[in-house]
Amino acid sequence: MGALLLAVLVTLAFIGLWTWFYPRYLEWGRRLDEELLESEMMASERIVVERVKEVVGGLRVYLTNTGEVELEVVSIYVNDTRAWDGELRLRVGESVDLEVEASHGELYRIKVCSMRGNCWEVVERGQP
Repeated sequence: MGALLLAVLVTLAFIGLWTWFYPRYLEWGRRLDEELLESEMMASERIVVERVKEVVGGLRVYLTNTGEVELEVVSIYVNDTRAWDGELRLRVGESVDLEVEASHGELYRIKVCSMRGNCWEVVERGQP
């Protein structure tokens, strides 16, 4: 009788532990898969600043998504000053002209940042 009671208690303890543990195990696995996918997408992002042209009140920056995934440009810095922020989605191979605020000079250090945290920096001479 004692052995049967012990077997029932061990079985109930195992069922209780499994009921608590298994959903957490599934959630952990799902989060791990999502983080792996996000890091792969982050590594597949590429953007090229093809041309910088001086315009009245700032610069016209020509960007092209040369990566393998769609990306979202969220900010552009010129000489370490935020010149543009917003949400601009670029499909693979898509290009766009953006006008950003900047004071005119000979050299511009332009940094373009994506939603996933990647930033690309180039140094360009202004072209009127």
